[in-house]
Amino acid sequence: MKISIITVCRNAENHFETAIQSVVAQTHGDIEYIVVDGASSDRTLDIAQRYSTHIHHLISEPDDGIYQAMNKGIQVATGDYLYFLNSDDYLKDQAVIQDVVTFIQSQSNCDFLYGNLEVRRGKHALEIKVPKPPEAIAEALMFYVDGPQHPASFFKRELFSILGLFDETYRISADYEWFLRMLQHGAIAIHYIPRTISSFSNQGLSGTAQSLSLKEVFRAQETLGLYQTESWLNRRISRLQEMVIDLNEKWYFAVNSPTSSTSTLPLLPPNKSAEISLQRNQALRHSLLSLIRSNQVNAPILPTLHQVDVVITYNEMNQQHGTGILLRRIFENHRNLLSLRTCDTYQGDHDFGDYSALIRLTKLAKSEICALLLRVLNGSTLRRILCIPYLIEDVKLAIALSDVFDVPLCTYLMDDHNIYSSIIPDDLMQELLQKSDLRLAISPEMRAAYQAKFNCPIWFAPPTLPTAFIRATPHSVDPHYLAEKTGVLIGNVWGAAWLKALRTTLRQAGLTVDWHPNPGRTPAIAADLDADGIRVQSEKPGSQLRLLLHRYPFTLMPTGMLDDTDDLPEVTRLSLPSRLIFTLATAHLPIIVMGSRDSAAAHFVETFQLGTVCSYDANSFAEAVAYVCDPTVQTQIRQRCAAMAATFACDDLADWLWRSLEQGHPADDRFEALIAQHPA
Repeated sequence: MKISIITVCRNAENHFETAIQSVVAQTHGDIEYIVVDGASSDRTLDIAQRYSTHIHHLISEPDDGIYQAMNKGIQVATGDYLYFLNSDDYLKDQAVIQDVVTFIQSQSNCDFLYGNLEVRRGKHALEIKVPKPPEAIAEALMFYVDGPQHPASFFKRELFSILGLFDETYRISADYEWFLRMLQHGAIAIHYIPRTISSFSNQGLSGTAQSLSLKEVFRAQETLGLYQTESWLNRRISRLQEMVIDLNEKWYFAVNSPTSSTSTLPLLPPNKSAEISLQRNQALRHSLLSLIRSNQVNAPILPTLHQVDVVITYNEMNQQHGTGILLRRIFENHRNLLSLRTCDTYQGDHDFGDYSALIRLTKLAKSEICALLLRVLNGSTLRRILCIPYLIEDVKLAIALSDVFDVPLCTYLMDDHNIYSSIIPDDLMQELLQKSDLRLAISPEMRAAYQAKFNCPIWFAPPTLPTAFIRATPHSVDPHYLAEKTGVLIGNVWGAAWLKALRTTLRQAGLTVDWHPNPGRTPAIAADLDADGIRVQSEKPGSQLRLLLHRYPFTLMPTGMLDDTDDLPEVTRLSLPSRLIFTLATAHLPIIVMGSRDSAAAHFVETFQLGTVCSYDANSFAEAVAYVCDPTVQTQIRQRCAAMAATFACDDLADWLWRSLEQGHPADDRFEALIAQHPA
């Protein structure tokens, strides 16, 4: 299945390359990339020319706005489905297009597909927008919230022949008007894929012209017949009343707040009028919430469980990503476990816990979340809660569960979405950490950063492995691999910029690595990677992979450079890759960290003298390889790894975690003893 990706741009030299890189990194092999440039006067075209082998159509000429440019792209596209990637946005990860194609192929008929959208300011993510399901799109678009967004939508090419192109008389909201045309048609097969499609910059045109945008939204609603029935007109009037009265309520409380300064506020109606407005507002809010509730996806009702342990995560737990692998390993022998998640990004591929449920909390107030949980849990009793916070919804779910059931809560920080990435706001993170009886962090850097910011004790808990995976005596390297200086790369490479830099470095250095990706994540561009010196291997579970790794002289650990090219600085700075511990403890491999010396991975490797750090430069990389391939260095590092390996052996970390939760601090000092040697 061919996917046409269309990027329109003008004078986009500061961010355009990131968008291109995210397309180039896609694992799906059949992509047609179209770039429509509005006669840029900066370096935009130079950047496009550098990627000419990946850009199938490049149009550069003056245009009359973004929708005229998008229409030009539509008219030259030959793909089965079309996708519009803004020049200052990027695809969320390398598997987006492949996941979309797989989803479309699983449906009997799919004309239009939409997913989730990450919204960010600069490099910092603010939230994941989860839209309403297909049956609630009309309601969502009428309120102009929670509907499909074109940076997260895929259009069957034939739709533009049926419905027409984008209306170029709209400057900002032509995609909105087109969505209304699609709904009005009534015979379009619309589907929702529960995964994040792209990262959207809210500093573009639509984000800085809200007034014009709303005027165009109202114009589209008035022009098309979809919202002209009596029922829809009444709902639109009620919504406008709600907005006006909400503003009045905010004014009222601002004036009556003891800390407010009324000198800078407009004059308000007398308090009597404000009280009447508040009463009307409450009635309207009740009506509006009833309307919203009626359109929400029904959450599953669980069987009545007794003394169940709850683990809260952002998405499905499976073998395709590190968090899933780690949690499955931790709780492998644990029973009576309930897994709750707030989003699906792997098409429902979830294999964790004795019981599980997907609970979407978008736009729900805390009282509504508590009521929803009571309904879902159906009289169950809880014993303990573990939260792995990633999104706002995960945090809200953990706080609500803790408040309703009053049971011990542990928060385990595996990803940073508050300090270097601002998805989770300070007040929510503060509340979660304050209500937690035990707080853990996956790296010393994560521990230090959050402990300093939120002024509460946090303990180090690195990834661990089953004792059967651990070998106490050092492994020997395969002489052939040592002579060839062939390294190994395992797991996922999350940053598109990281993968691009890795490919360039290996190609220029003339060296080779074997890449063992996580199960289900094999890239479709294996032939391209092979030309760069990256040989993609067949998928293997960890139990098999550990038996093969020791033959390699080193493992590569790509991270970011913490410069303008780093698309995941929060991961670079604070996350300790679980695959680092895996290779250290099972195969005793010397580690080459590629990227910044200030990364969490680099700190760990240099502190414990387990390898070296190099930049994404052919000479720097060649020097690093020569160093770790020295026979004496090989022996020394493998001995250090073997000596440390037992620290990460734990057949039942779940038991350690629950005992630590009961005590309010680690049940023993096995990990704290390590952190005493660490600079963080």
